[in-house]
Amino acid sequence: MPWLPVLHTPDETRSWMATIVLPQQDVWLAMRDDDAMGFVALVPGWVEQLYIDPLAWRGGLGSALLDLAKERQPDGFRLWTFQRNVMARNFYRKHGLVELRQTDGRANEERQPDVLLGWKFTG
Repeated sequence: MPWLPVLHTPDETRSWMATIVLPQQDVWLAMRDDDAMGFVALVPGWVEQLYIDPLAWRGGLGSALLDLAKERQPDGFRLWTFQRNVMARNFYRKHGLVELRQTDGRANEERQPDVLLGWKFTG
């Protein structure tokens, strides 16, 4: 997403992963051979992170991780994506998520308009 500002150094991102994401969230990796190609991070009622390496796009890993999120959170979940991320929005719609609300982006650190989606939520 070349339109996103770079807000954190690689060291800051590693620290956030080590101190927040890994110890506080339910994290699952998508592996191909011995390489991590993506991950999903869950907290109750939310998909906090879903990332697939662009080299693995359209290979089924994102679908597998989203299916895992549905299995781990059968009562439903919400997640955020950016409005400009049309590929992600289409992916989520294809997998049964519905758009619940759009914002102007003032509340996120990237200051990009975003959209709240939900699975098993209608509003």
